[in-house]
Amino acid sequence: SSSSSSSSSSSSSSSSSNPWGGKSYHQLASGDLLESNPEEGYGFWLACLDSYRQAQFHEGYNVIKKWKKDKEKGESAHKLQERVYKSLKENNKFASLCADNGVQYDLQQERENESLPGAVFCYTSNVDGHFLRSHLFSPLQVHEIHGSTEFWACSTPCCSLLHTYPPSPTSSSSSLSPYLSSSSLACLSTLPKCPTCSTAFLRPAVHMFEDNKTTLIHPGRVSYESWRRELMRLLKEEREEREEGDGERAPRLVILEIGAGRRVPTVRMHNEGLLRELGEEGRLVRVNKDDVQKKTTSLMKDIHAE
Repeated sequence: SSSSSSSSSSSSSSSSSNPWGGKSYHQLASGDLLESNPEEGYGFWLACLDSYRQAQFHEGYNVIKKWKKDKEKGESAHKLQERVYKSLKENNKFASLCADNGVQYDLQQERENESLPGAVFCYTSNVDGHFLRSHLFSPLQVHEIHGSTEFWACSTPCCSLLHTYPPSPTSSSSSLSPYLSSSSLACLSTLPKCPTCSTAFLRPAVHMFEDNKTTLIHPGRVSYESWRRELMRLLKEEREEREEGDGERAPRLVILEIGAGRRVPTVRMHNEGLLRELGEEGRLVRVNKDDVQKKTTSLMKDIHAE
């Protein structure tokens, strides 16, 4: 649910107080703006980064945390974690990406901590990094398909190294220095340079609109691909075992889609494709009050974790 986790302060809600002159999100989150007007482009992303880091996590995170904890207790979940562990350990692409991105994962330690994907995986287009910052998921249990503002990379790019941006300034627009020269413009002299080439600025490792830069591939993508592949194999094996019984098949995987809209339908299209692949063993629960479909179940009462 991205609406509350990525909301900015109410002072920017009207065009008269919008420090970016009424530009739309599409215009501001554009790779073109970052190159043609870096003061404004970086100013926007710095303000987003600060807003994301200042945001408080709502109760929905606790609900998902409880569901996740309950589902991870099952035998199938542990079996799937073991398969993902072996898959990643033998995956040269995963090891290569970790080296290219400058990140390290001790797979044995991740295995012992039960931090590998099993019963639950998070596939998100949010760029606020909240699923990781809330400690709801571990890094290898999340695929941030559009990247994250928490990671920055060379704007050329000269390499694939990922860097964590320096500590965020406070949420008050008057105290965004030394990163901002005004409420909307970045102070370019204070922006970090790529430590590899020492000439280009670092930029958010986010896939923007009209972005002509190579999209960075994070190890979370390889982890997701391994999890999905092993999941399908496990479901097939268990289906074959059940066919020797009474033939009844209950749904084995629920895709919980929260707040995925049609403007950028990447997540919706992915989930529909996964549902087709799952067949009778999958169910899609689509939660979106702003895009109610004809065949819709309305929940009139609050959903509690109990």
